[in-house]
Amino acid sequence: MGFQSSLQSVKQFLLEGGTKPPIVTINSWNEWTEGSYIEPDTIHGMGYLEAIRTVFKLE
Repeated sequence: MGFQSSLQSVKQFLLEGGTKPPIVTINSWNEWTEGSYIEPDTIHGMGYLEAIRTVFKLE
């Protein structure tokens, strides 16, 4: 399962009332000691950030 597919599953879970209020935390998994930011990288570029915007319709 890819990152965007995982986000779509999370969104569906939230829409079905999986948590009250419908909140999810997305954190970078490789930067715990450096601030935990989701940033572009040399492998995926803006891919992860674009996937978040696409699935959750953030503009």
